[in-house]
Amino acid sequence: MTDRRLIVVDPHLKDMVGHYFAYDYSLMQAARARGYDFVALGHERIDPAVASLMPVHAVFPWEIWHTFRTVQLIPRVGRRLETLVSNLLFYRQLRTALRRCGLSPDSLVFTHMITKKQLLAWAWWIRRLHREAGPRVALLLRYSAEWFKGSRVTTRAFRMIENAVPGVRVRICTDSERLAFDYAQFTRLAIDVVPIPHTRHSGKIEGRRRRESRGVLRLVSLGNARDEKGFVEILQAVRILSEWGRLDGFKFVLQANSADLQMQMAIQESEDLVKSGSVEFIFETLSPEAYHKLLCEADGVLLPYWRSIYRSRTSGVFVEALAAGKPVIATEDTWMSDQLKHFGGGLLCRDRDPKHLAERILDLESNYESYAERAVASRETWCERHNPEALMDSLLRQEQGRSRAKTKVAVLYPWNDIRRPQSGAGRRARLLVDYLSEHYHVNVLSADYLPPAAMGNVVFRSYPRALPTRILVRLARRACYLALRLITAGKSRGEEFMFWAHQSWRFERGLRRSIGEIASWADVVLLEYTFWAPPVLKACRRTGTEVIVTDYDVVSDQISGSLLLKELVRRAEMAAMRAADRAVCVSIRDWESFRRCGIDAEVIHHPIDRGGVPSCPLAGRVARQRLQDLTSFDLSNRCVCLFVGSYFGANLVAVQRIREISRRLLVEWGEVAPVFIVAGACCAPVQDHNFIAIGPVDDELLRDLYVGADLVVAPIPFGTGASVKVLEAMAYGKVVIGTSVAFRGYSVVPGVHCVVVDDLDSYPTEIVALLNDRVRSEALSEKARAFAEAFDYRAVCRRYRELIDGLTGGQG
Repeated sequence: MTDRRLIVVDPHLKDMVGHYFAYDYSLMQAARARGYDFVALGHERIDPAVASLMPVHAVFPWEIWHTFRTVQLIPRVGRRLETLVSNLLFYRQLRTALRRCGLSPDSLVFTHMITKKQLLAWAWWIRRLHREAGPRVALLLRYSAEWFKGSRVTTRAFRMIENAVPGVRVRICTDSERLAFDYAQFTRLAIDVVPIPHTRHSGKIEGRRRRESRGVLRLVSLGNARDEKGFVEILQAVRILSEWGRLDGFKFVLQANSADLQMQMAIQESEDLVKSGSVEFIFETLSPEAYHKLLCEADGVLLPYWRSIYRSRTSGVFVEALAAGKPVIATEDTWMSDQLKHFGGGLLCRDRDPKHLAERILDLESNYESYAERAVASRETWCERHNPEALMDSLLRQEQGRSRAKTKVAVLYPWNDIRRPQSGAGRRARLLVDYLSEHYHVNVLSADYLPPAAMGNVVFRSYPRALPTRILVRLARRACYLALRLITAGKSRGEEFMFWAHQSWRFERGLRRSIGEIASWADVVLLEYTFWAPPVLKACRRTGTEVIVTDYDVVSDQISGSLLLKELVRRAEMAAMRAADRAVCVSIRDWESFRRCGIDAEVIHHPIDRGGVPSCPLAGRVARQRLQDLTSFDLSNRCVCLFVGSYFGANLVAVQRIREISRRLLVEWGEVAPVFIVAGACCAPVQDHNFIAIGPVDDELLRDLYVGADLVVAPIPFGTGASVKVLEAMAYGKVVIGTSVAFRGYSVVPGVHCVVVDDLDSYPTEIVALLNDRVRSEALSEKARAFAEAFDYRAVCRRYRELIDGLTGGQG
């Protein structure tokens, strides 16, 4: 026996269920190949089959998730006390077991199973290590950082480990770049990202099974049946395929061992699918060989895991699927989606969306050869990165140091729709937040007056507004409007809001206090619009925080009734842009306006999310059916024209124009006249013959509206900045007919990317011509889609990251 020994601490190691055994067994083989002895400290109820394959000490009576129910019965302090008790008991077991292992300076102690119920115990044990004679230690954090937040135990544990480094050779690791980012908020120690080992098996990886032209696509779901693994969503997607009459070409094999009551009910409700032969459940626990055989025989692997659980954490099933060269369907905006950008062939589905999952399954079937070839081609690259030897080599490296904390970015948004965007401004701000959250810690302050909420790396909050403040603000607003009307002899009527928006912060004590707090926290503040600029700039100058101000519109240009009011608003707006560390606008026209005032602004266009545009041909039929149910119209022989807009003066005028157009076409076409649908807060719900307003809509319905529409109309009379909705419509490949104002801010070519018509009387004729000319419409559709590709938020918002890194020295 040698002093060079790898000791793996894994309280879940007791049988072959899950990936615990696969992880430890593969690491044992790599350790022995590097000349290290191996021993695992596992559960006290070790399966003899496991003990026959690797040296295991039966140590821990509980798994890491064990709950002491008697402790939890204690009111208020129950969970905190349980955490402390769990750490204390784990520490006693860990210390005794490791002492018996005979540790030496050449030994490596490694664990990949840690929650806040064990982290403090590890900190206690590390603190007692001899600085010279102690072993090396590697702690791998694999679970969501959300489970560690708000815990004093977590904070204390990380401080103790930091104080032990560098005297004690300790490394903090994770296997996900996203997790490394998440855990950086807890510690100054560098978080190393290490490979994942279980990408090899004793059996031979079989090649892709080529299907015949009329063969059945065999799709599998592996692992036990759990809700967060999308088990119910898969069954719902299968049901949807059955309703669409598209189930004959598939065979779904779903591993369903260890199903809880909810999963059992879902399984029972799917008995008809089992009888039809389309679905097969596997209830028994599979041996590694049987599991591997099931994976190799599959044509694809379904992984519609919940984003709330798997946004940052890894998936063993995903790792093995890519190692086997299998195409997968995984959830958008997760660690899995990040890997698919670089490795393997696969598709992404929306979180907890069975219909979209069904569409992606049809996409996989339609283009199976292409996806399968890419998956097989990238398998070698994937396995070069993730394998047991690579993990062992990474753990044996001794580099560990302190790193600078991640940059903290605050986004200040003056409206109430950033959590659930309803306007173009809300969608722009939310896409910016989503992009920044991939690189920084982000806090959002808005005027939605909702309770604080954490979503991944983003914390959304509002500012307090007590009843006396609400009364004061209401009275001050009325007084402001009255004073402006007196000063301007009534010419400001209907346009006072832009001035009030720049002054309302004076009466919001809670807002000013919240701005001060967030300025003290942040490294960079992104102020959306100029309304809150004075208190923001004052607070940031006091704390040394950098400020980037983005003006979505030159709001003073929207004022036409009173030159005095226009000048007052313009002075406030320009002063904010001039005082910012970086000034941003959204169109060339706005840039020119700022330039005339001596302001060096930068143009960053409105972004859109092209990833949300469905690509399945069936999506159009499904969306059309939903619109037919929504409007109660038979749309089989009628065209749909769509307008989307928020509650904004120009949109209100556009709605009246559209209503007039719909009446004219109704007179000319009668019962087959095009149906005009208006969505958004620009019009209250109403149905007037072929004119239908449905009010504000959610993202899913908005997607269906864009997909199901034949034409998008935008007779907008005035406006500044740029229109997000026009660009979104173009991204869906829709022909857009609108005024030149509707396309402001974009370098479109009329007649190539869109149709520009400023004469209201010409709209009925142009609409009819477009609907009847299929060749012209298809050409416009393709050019519109290609034009919108350059505005995807992942490309557009990259410039904000460059600005932030430039202001902070590239902390990232």
